[in-house]
Amino acid sequence: MKGAIDWPVFPELLKELFRDQTDQGGGQNIPVTTMVKILFQQKMYNLANEQAEK
Repeated sequence: MKGAIDWPVFPELLKELFRDQTDQGGGQNIPVTTMVKILFQQKMYNLANEQAEK
């Protein structure tokens, strides 16, 4: 995946969808690139959220 996907472009592409709500008591933000990688792996390996957390 490292060579096939340009990971650094995702934060710029998804910035309008990102909402930082830490000042309203929300949890710590997870980097957008990390979230995209998790979603990609969930789809590839048919993982539920609980399985991806492990």
